[in-house]
Amino acid sequence: MTFPQGGDPLPTIPNAKVQNFYVTAAQTDTPQGDVPSPIHDHTIQAAPGDPGWTPFMHGYFVICSTEGLTSDACVAVDTDFGSGPLPLAESVNGEPLTSAETIEAGIDAGLLDLVDTTAVFIGTVSPAR
Repeated sequence: MTFPQGGDPLPTIPNAKVQNFYVTAAQTDTPQGDVPSPIHDHTIQAAPGDPGWTPFMHGYFVICSTEGLTSDACVAVDTDFGSGPLPLAESVNGEPLTSAETIEAGIDAGLLDLVDTTAVFIGTVSPAR
C-alpha cells in the first residue's frame, strides 16, 4: 500500500465513503509494514475493482479481547506503537487475519476488539512484488 500523505492523517472528509483499515500482528515472515515501528500487517475491506472500494480508510488496531485471550481462541503479539503494549491479534480460532471477513467474524464472536486510531487517510493498493 502507498500512503501519499506520508502517514499524516487527513482532516475529516465530509460525506466521503470510508472503509476499515485493520492493523494486525504480522501474518508472515515478511510483514507489510514497519512504519510506524513495530512490524505489522494490514487488511482492508475492499480492493480496487471490488464493490465497496474507496481509497479513504479509517485505521483500527485489531486486538484480542479478554474472552479471546482467556479461551485461547485468539493469539496475540504484544506490540507497542508508542503508547504501551497492545495485544495485537495474530490469529483467531486458528485462522490468520488475512481477510476482513475473518476479522469481522472474530469481532462478532467476541474474540477480537478494535481500537480506533481515529486516523483517516488515503491509501492505494499496488500489486504484490
